[in-house]
Amino acid sequence: MTATDIQRALRLKYGGSCDLMAHNIWVFKWESDTVVLQKSGYLAEFEIKISRSDFRADFKKRIRTHYVRWGNGSHMTPKHELLTTDNPVYQGVNDTVQLRRPNRFYFAVPKGMLTELDIPAHAGWVEIDHRRVTVRRKAPLLHRGKHGQEYADKILASIYHRYWCLWREVHERKTANKKEAQAECDRLNGKEA
Repeated sequence: MTATDIQRALRLKYGGSCDLMAHNIWVFKWESDTVVLQKSGYLAEFEIKISRSDFRADFKKRIRTHYVRWGNGSHMTPKHELLTTDNPVYQGVNDTVQLRRPNRFYFAVPKGMLTELDIPAHAGWVEIDHRRVTVRRKAPLLHRGKHGQEYADKILASIYHRYWCLWREVHERKTANKKEAQAECDRLNGKEA
C-alpha cells in the first residue's frame, strides 16, 4: 500500500462531508500529508505512514519556531511538542499558538501496522484496508479555535498553485514529446537538420 492509496481512501471517506480537503500542502510550519477543513471550522490533519520506521521518524521531526520570550531568535522544536503545547513561548508576533496547529491530528496507516500502544495520547488513528477507512481511535480535540477564511484561503492557494505547476509540467512534457516526435519523423524521412 502506498501513501497515494491512503490519500485516495481518505478522500473517499471524508471528501464529501467537508468544506475543503487537500494533500501534501503547507498549512502550518510543516507539510501536511492530508488536511480536512470541516464544516465546523475545525481542521484535521492526517499524517500518513506506510512503515513502522516511517512512523518512528515522525517523532524526530523538528520545526523552526520563533522563541519570543527571549527576543526574536528561533528554536527547533519537535513537531509533536508543537501539536500539544499551549505554551505562549511558541507564539509568533500577532499570531495565536492554537491556530498554528490542527484541531485534531491523526495517523493514517495500513491495517495491522500499529497497535493502540504505539499511538500517543494527542493523536487519533485510522487504518486503511484497500479503500476502507476504519477509525480505530478518534483524535482528541487539541484546541477549540476555529480555522476560518485565512486557512481556507491557504488551502485553496496551495491547490491552485499545485494545479498550475502540474499543468505546466504536463504541457512541457507534451511540447517536448511533440518536438521529439517531429525530430524522429524528420529523421526517418531524411530531413535531418
